[in-house]
Amino acid sequence: MTQDIEQLQVNAQMSLREVMECIDLAGLGIALLVDEQQRFIRTITDGDLRRVILTGVSLESGVDALPCPSSGSSYTASQDTSHEEQLEIMLDAQVRHLPLLDKEGRVVELASCEEFVPQMPMQAVIMAGG
Repeated sequence: MTQDIEQLQVNAQMSLREVMECIDLAGLGIALLVDEQQRFIRTITDGDLRRVILTGVSLESGVDALPCPSSGSSYTASQDTSHEEQLEIMLDAQVRHLPLLDKEGRVVELASCEEFVPQMPMQAVIMAGG
C-alpha cells in the first residue's frame, strides 16, 4: 500500500504539466484527482497524459482537458475491502492501482498489483571465459 497519499493528490486547478510533475515525483505512474474536501474524483495516469498530449493539447491546459475515463469512472474500493477482492477488481478492470476510500470518499490507501505478486529472489550466475 502506498503510504503518502498526499504526494499523489492533484486538484482541478492544476495544469497538465503540474500533474505530470506530480506523477514523475511519486514514481508510480498515477495521480489522484481530489476536490477541495480531498474527496476522490478520478485517477490520472501517465498514459492518460500521453494520449491527450498526442492529440495536440498543451501542457499548460487544465486537468479538464483530459477525457473522462472510458469506463465512465475510475475503479475504487472501500478501505475495508479484502486483499483478495482488491486483487480481483484490479485484474478484472486491468488496472495496476486501486484507490481505497473511506466513508467520506477520501483516499486512505492506494492498493497496487505489485504488492500481491511474490518477489522472486534474484540469483545471478556470471560466466566468463575466453
